[in-house]
Amino acid sequence: MTEDAKNAIMKYDNKAAAEIAKKAVAEGADLVDLIENGYSAGMTEVGALFEAKKLYLPHVMAAAATMNAAMEILEPEIAKKGAGVGTGLGT
Repeated sequence: MTEDAKNAIMKYDNKAAAEIAKKAVAEGADLVDLIENGYSAGMTEVGALFEAKKLYLPHVMAAAATMNAAMEILEPEIAKKGAGVGTGLGT
């Protein structure tokens, strides 16, 4: 599931990112792991490509919008479990 999340970010696919997040919640997956090793990993790769001048600012913004689509679903679920958003995310 983390690889799918990363790919959704890399493809700027908001719908897929949200669907993956919903599926993770429904299956009781480790949401922090999904964020760290899926969505954030995709953002890291987008950032590296931007630094290498292989992507441009609109690509980074599209990837961020995709991440936000997933986080809108994941943040409330993480809060319900008592972990603050950012807890264990290395931020």
